[in-house]
Amino acid sequence: EIHNYQEYDFTPYSGLSYYRLKQTDYDGKYTFSSVIPVNLDQYNKGAEMTVFPSPTTGQSINIKMTGLSNEDQVLLVLIDVLGQTVYSKVTFSDPNGNMAEAIDQTQFLPPGVCTVIGSSNNLVYKQKIIVKK
Repeated sequence: EIHNYQEYDFTPYSGLSYYRLKQTDYDGKYTFSSVIPVNLDQYNKGAEMTVFPSPTTGQSINIKMTGLSNEDQVLLVLIDVLGQTVYSKVTFSDPNGNMAEAIDQTQFLPPGVCTVIGSSNNLVYKQKIIVKK
């Protein structure tokens, strides 16, 4: 049976990191997935993510990314203070390598620090924002 998993590393190391899953069966036997490399040093290759306003009081959260390639696929994820994914969307950069998105669901966020994650081409960009009520 196929199972899809999703996990976030909220404190990644700079540079090259390796990730894998360990699957443990009910009988105690286990297997490991293949290793996936993620290079965070590529932040300095020109791409940037900006998130505003912070603090937010229920208005939309604006996300802008620049320095991407033409029509790069970008996964945007918003994680609340409890670590729950409250927003997830795949979008694309424009022909100039820019991407802009407004998240209007912020009125449902609990007060606290939320994390906005943008990922594209095995690169991860994240920023924290403050939600006030």
